[in-house]
Amino acid sequence: MTLRFARVVQEHLRDAFPGIRVFRSSDAESIPTGSVQFTEITDALGQARFVLCLVSPEATQRPWVAFEMGFAAARGVTFR
Repeated sequence: MTLRFARVVQEHLRDAFPGIRVFRSSDAESIPTGSVQFTEITDALGQARFVLCLVSPEATQRPWVAFEMGFAAARGVTFR
C-alpha cells in the first residue's frame, strides 16, 4: 500500500462524505507544520468514531501502527 493510495482513499472519503474530517497521519493538512505529531495523532484518535486502517507490509513493522490501533481500540472505536 502506498501513500498515494492512502491519499486517493482520503480524497474519495472527503468527496463522498462532505463535512467529515478524514485524518491521515502522513498528510501535512492533517498534521500542520510545527505541531506536535504525537499530540495531533492522539487528539484525532480521541475524537474518532470510526477508523479505517490501511496497512502495507512495511507498515506492520512500524510501532506507530500498533500504537494507533491499540489507542483507538481501547476507546471502543469502530474499525472497518
